[in-house]
Amino acid sequence: PIGDLCLKDLSCFTVTLLLILSAERCQPLASLTLGGVKLEGETVSLKIAGLLKTLRPGHHKSQLVLKAYPEDVKVCVMSFIREYINRTATLREPNGGEGQKLFVGVVPPHKPVGSSTIGRWTKITLSRAGVNTELFSAHSTRAAAASAAKAAIPVDQLLKSVGWASERTFAMFYDKPIEKSQ
Repeated sequence: PIGDLCLKDLSCFTVTLLLILSAERCQPLASLTLGGVKLEGETVSLKIAGLLKTLRPGHHKSQLVLKAYPEDVKVCVMSFIREYINRTATLREPNGGEGQKLFVGVVPPHKPVGSSTIGRWTKITLSRAGVNTELFSAHSTRAAAASAAKAAIPVDQLLKSVGWASERTFAMFYDKPIEKSQ
């Protein structure tokens, strides 16, 4: 159960779930703010703050919008986000304001984490899931998520949701064969 996870496991699983569901890089997750999180009904909206590495006019996603998965709370992004916010509330500076980062370190003094920490947490989760982390990294979640989504939605919708300008980018760098695990 999510409530039984230690803070490190909760952090690792939350960021990995977000990366897989959004097909984003680690940097946008590091820029998420607590004030930019909106949990409404069956939807969670996460506002991406600040300038990103890949910022191009007209192609920048300003927020991630994800749906709840009430059929299985063990993999429901809303359950993880809600638990993470509740669990880290006492670790944050009081009066941190709207710009306070969503993800904080798991050891004192619990400062905001950067993209390298998010990548490390994701790699820990991948390793625990049996993924060969010598071959696959946190960034591999982007290609895996996009490649799996290609089977479920039209490519033009996938390109728009992930923020790619052309199908060529997807085909060259992200459209990978999905290996079934044993």
